[in-house]
Amino acid sequence: MHPVQRTGVTDGSNAAAGQIGEFIEASVQTAAALTATTSTAMDITTINLTAGDWDVLGQVATIIASGGHVQNMQAWMSTVSKTRPTQLVGGLHEVGGVSTGGTEQLVLPTGRMRLNLTATTTVYLSTLITFTGTGKAMGYISARRMR
Repeated sequence: MHPVQRTGVTDGSNAAAGQIGEFIEASVQTAAALTATTSTAMDITTINLTAGDWDVLGQVATIIASGGHVQNMQAWMSTVSKTRPTQLVGGLHEVGGVSTGGTEQLVLPTGRMRLNLTATTTVYLSTLITFTGTGKAMGYISARRMR
C-alpha cells in the first residue's frame, strides 16, 4: 500500500474547516488594547479549536504610559482562563528585569504549543505584567491544523 500524497494549493485559497492547513486567528490591536492591572493575570483574546492536531502561536504587547516601567512580563496560551501552565509546554514565555519607559511597547512571543484535541476547546492568550504607572495589553493568537 502506498501512502496518499497531499499537495498544497497554488491558487491562494484557504483550507476549509476540518482540512489540513485550516487557519484560525484572533487579535486585539492597539485601538482596542485592554487595561491591565499590575501583577494580575488577564486574558487578551481566545480562539476555539475543533478536534484535531493544532500548532498554536501567540504574542502579547504592552503599552505603558510615559514614566512607567515594566519589571516583569509573562505571556502564555492555555486551555484554562488566566491560568499559567505549571510546566514548560511550549506556550509560555517570561522575561524579567525589563526596564522600559516612555510609551514604548514591549512585545513578547509565547512560543509554539501543540494541542491534540478530541473535542472543541477554547484556547486563551493570557498575560501577567508587573509594572509601574498605567498600562494596557494587546495580542495575537493563531492556530494551524497540522493533521
